[in-house]
Amino acid sequence: MNALRALTTSLCTPAEMARWDREAMAFGIPGEMLMENASREALHVLCAETGDPAGKRILLFAGHGNNGGDTFCMARHLHDLGAHVRLYHTKPAHAHTGETAFHFKLAQQAGVPMQFLDMPRPEQLYDPDFEPHIVVDGLLGTGLTGEMRPPFPLLVRYINSLRHRAFIFSIDIPSGLDGHTGLACPEAVRAHATATFAAMKTGLVMPAAREHVGRLHVRHIGIPRQIKDRYPAGQRRLDRSLFRLLRRPAAALHKGTAGHVCIVGGSPGMSGAPALAAMGALRAGAGLVTIACPREIVQELKSQLPEAMCLGLAAGEACAGGWGEDCFQALEEHLPRFDVLVVGPGLGRHPETEAFVRQLHLRFDRPPTVWDADALFWIARNPDWLNRHTPADVLTPHPGELARLLHGCGLNMGEDRFVNARTLRARLPGVLVAKDAGTVVVTGDEPAYYCDVAAPCLATGGSGDVLAGCLGALMGLGRPPLEAACLAVLLHAEAGRLLETDYPCRGNYAREIADAIPRVIKEHLSC
Repeated sequence: MNALRALTTSLCTPAEMARWDREAMAFGIPGEMLMENASREALHVLCAETGDPAGKRILLFAGHGNNGGDTFCMARHLHDLGAHVRLYHTKPAHAHTGETAFHFKLAQQAGVPMQFLDMPRPEQLYDPDFEPHIVVDGLLGTGLTGEMRPPFPLLVRYINSLRHRAFIFSIDIPSGLDGHTGLACPEAVRAHATATFAAMKTGLVMPAAREHVGRLHVRHIGIPRQIKDRYPAGQRRLDRSLFRLLRRPAAALHKGTAGHVCIVGGSPGMSGAPALAAMGALRAGAGLVTIACPREIVQELKSQLPEAMCLGLAAGEACAGGWGEDCFQALEEHLPRFDVLVVGPGLGRHPETEAFVRQLHLRFDRPPTVWDADALFWIARNPDWLNRHTPADVLTPHPGELARLLHGCGLNMGEDRFVNARTLRARLPGVLVAKDAGTVVVTGDEPAYYCDVAAPCLATGGSGDVLAGCLGALMGLGRPPLEAACLAVLLHAEAGRLLETDYPCRGNYAREIADAIPRVIKEHLSC
C-alpha cells in the first residue's frame, strides 16, 4: 500500500458498503450478528454522548429496512438497561423478513413497547406524558435515493420538531439524506450525533450534510479486513494523518535546492492573483519564486511582494492584454531554470492570450505545470489541449471552471462530485483537483481522495491562487504530483480552519490564508 493510502481512511459509497455486508455474510458472519454488533456500537456511542440511559425516556423510530433492524436491537438493549423506551415502527410485524424480523421478535419477547404507525397523523405521535430525553432515528438508511415517500417526511419533520428539547441520535445516517451525495431528499433529520458503521459514507462528509449529521462516530462491526482489502472503497478521506509526510528540512538546504517556482500570470488590472500565488508558494516552502508577467506590471508586482523575483515579458504592441506569442518566446529560454510552473492566476481572457497558452501547451519538455484560473478558461475553449498534458501536470478547477471544462468536452456536470471529477480526469493524463467546499483529487487508477474540511474563511477572492502556489511549492520540492496535490489541499483547508479562531464570521484576506500555512505545518510537523 502506498503512503497516501496508508495515511488516509476508507470512504464508501452506499453500494460499496452493501457489498462489504454481502461479502461478510458469504464469509460466514450471520447478518443477525452484524446487526447485533451495529446496535451495540450505536449504544456505546449514545451512552458516551448522553450518559447512563437508565430512567431516561427514549423514543425510537424504526423504518422498513436494516436501519429498522438496528433500531429494534438498540431498543432491546436500552430497555434492558432501565430506560423508559417507546418504539414506533413503519412496517407491519408480519412484513419484516430476514435478520430484521429476527431482531423484531427478540425486541417483542424482551417486552419493548412498540406501536405500528399506519399513515400517522402529527397528533398521533405527540404524547404529553412521554416527553423524550432522547430520540433515536432509525427510519431510513444510506440506500435512499430520490424523494422520501409517506410517512417518512412527516416523521422526519416530527423528529426535528423535538430537537430543541431532546437529543437526536441517528443510526448510520440521518434519515432523509442521500447516502452518496449528502443532499436532503428534500428534507432530513438534523441529528446531534450520528453513529455509522465500518467506514464513513460519502454522503456523511459532504458539506451539505454537515447540519444534519452532527458529531460523527465511525464504529467497527466485525467486517473482516480481508474483505475490505479485496474490495477497497473507491474513495479515501484526507485527514491530519496525512501530515505525517511532512518532515523538518535538512540542515544543508538552501534556496537553490528548495525548488524554484515560476508563477505565469498577471495582466493589467490583475496583478494581485499572481502575487497571492507567489505568497502561497513562499509560505509553503519554495526556495525561489519568479513571477513571469507582462513587463508593464513588473513594478506593481514588486511593490506588492519584494520577496518574489519578476520576469517581465514584452508582448507585441498590438497585444492589449499583455500576453501573446511574443511573450512565450521571451519566456521559453528561461523554462529550464524552473522546477515547476503555475500558469493562470490573473492571466486574463484577452484574445491574444489564447496564443500564449497554446504555445505553452505545445512545449512538451516544459517543467511540471499547475494549470489554474484563466488558463483553465482557455483550455475549456480548446479541450484537445488536455491531450498535451503530462502525468506531472495538475489541473485545479473550481466548480464553475469544472462545469466549463466538462461542457467544452461535450459533457454535462451532475450532482455527484466524484463522477464529475473522474469524468474529466479520464480526458487527461495528469492529476485533477476539483476544488470546492469539499475537494476531490483524482488521477489514474488511484482512488479519489476527498478533503471534507469546509472552512468558510477560504471563501474569499484569491484563495484559489494561494492554493495553486502552495501546490507548486510542494511539487518544486520534489513531491510526486498526486501527493503534492493532496498535501496542498489539506494544508490550505487547515489554514482556513485555523483562521476561524480570529475570524469566526470570515473577513480575512487571502494573503492571511498563505500566512497561516507555516503555522499549520508547525502544528503538525513530524520529526
